[in-house]
Amino acid sequence: MSRKIIGLDIRYDSVSAVLVDSSLKENRIEAFEHVRITEQADDFYARLSPALEALTETVNIAGAVCIASLPSGQIFFRSLQVPFKEKKKIRQILPFELESVLPFPVEDHVIDFQVIKPTDHHAAATDLIAAGAPKTELGVFLEILASFGIDPGIIAAGGYQTALALSSLSTVPEKWLLVDIDSIRGTLFAVASGRIILVRSFIADHDAENRLGKICATIRHTLLAFDDIAGTQFQPAKIFITGSGICDSDSEDSTASCAEKMSHELDIPVEQTHLVRDAHMAFGDHPGHAWKADQMDNAFALALTETAGLKGLNFRKGPFAPRKKWLEHKDSFIKTGIIAGVVLILMVVNILSNSYLMNKKITDLNNRINGIFKSAFPDEKIADLNSQAQQMRALIKHIKKNLAISEGAEKHIRTIEILNEFGRLIPKETDINITRFVIKPDSVSISGDTDSFSSVDDMQGKLEQGEQFRKVTPHNPKKVGDRVRFKLVLEI
Repeated sequence: MSRKIIGLDIRYDSVSAVLVDSSLKENRIEAFEHVRITEQADDFYARLSPALEALTETVNIAGAVCIASLPSGQIFFRSLQVPFKEKKKIRQILPFELESVLPFPVEDHVIDFQVIKPTDHHAAATDLIAAGAPKTELGVFLEILASFGIDPGIIAAGGYQTALALSSLSTVPEKWLLVDIDSIRGTLFAVASGRIILVRSFIADHDAENRLGKICATIRHTLLAFDDIAGTQFQPAKIFITGSGICDSDSEDSTASCAEKMSHELDIPVEQTHLVRDAHMAFGDHPGHAWKADQMDNAFALALTETAGLKGLNFRKGPFAPRKKWLEHKDSFIKTGIIAGVVLILMVVNILSNSYLMNKKITDLNNRINGIFKSAFPDEKIADLNSQAQQMRALIKHIKKNLAISEGAEKHIRTIEILNEFGRLIPKETDINITRFVIKPDSVSISGDTDSFSSVDDMQGKLEQGEQFRKVTPHNPKKVGDRVRFKLVLEI
């Protein structure tokens, strides 16, 4: 899943935007635009609205996470040392520390700070850079952005994120400067060991021919003042330049020429920033050659705040802190909660009603079982209400065992049939006296006496004609007196 991030660099003379599509697979620049502010109104914000309108017509900002920057000329920067290490305590005492070094009321500003170097637990104080933006300016700034559907989660200081982005590169020296210039103002950032240690904002010369010389003079004066205040020499190994105000022309050749002149005058290597190249960022549908680093690097660095996790100054604090998402959608959440509550109540009612009906059905079935049990076994007591059926099965089994229902019934029925068959097949006039009649599951044994051997043979023949007998076998008929004793075995 990807998300859109837009860096919005707002300056006194231009507005730049870079839209980055960020995903787990890659980060890609989807769109970018640079719009010059050409309106002549004295109020900066009156000149800003037309530029934002032109920009939003080109760059689709809908649904994008926005990081915007205020022009550095509207922000004050101070280097301070405070006697605390915990950021919570620093934030509490910072307004009191700034009161003595500001020519205006500190309570009229939104304050933020950044520690210059990691806290040393053995040190007695913490060095930091404090910055503040006027609350009135912030309020107007946010209102104008809101009118174009822009609600930045972070409001940074112009150029500050660019210095942070450069400091994260392994190719930069230990000590270096970043000079960010537009046609009206400039900002100088001194960086040592990957930490911004000094920020100074200054007015640029309106005359393009004199601007370069004034920038070099400002750099010299700043370095001398810093050495005097810090008590140590800061000698940058390189100077990086960015912004469209270094030279009067937009061409890369002109910028390179200005960098060469600055290098010659300051005797320090000067190089134009090119963050997209150094960050190895891919482009979407826009060709790479349309990118102008001096115009777009600051906006791109703002987008890197999200994609690269750059932690810088943020003036969306206090009364200007972004509303939490749940507050923005509070009414929707309440409605959804009410609906969810109603659904939950209905589910509970349904479960309870089903449970009640099920229990009632079980009770009715138990009553019916008890009724059947009592009617079948009126003298028996129910031992367990949960096992009436098992008890009934045991009683029935016991009755069957005692009365031999299973086999006895079959034998009784078959005896009648066999006697009926025997009486039907043997003529009434036959002289026969039966002394023993034994019925087994698979045979019948008949013993008795008759008047002659021929009568035995005649009975055998008659019985073999019956449907109930498969075979009739005589066993040793013999003469006893004037009678013949016999035994016939009839296979059923």
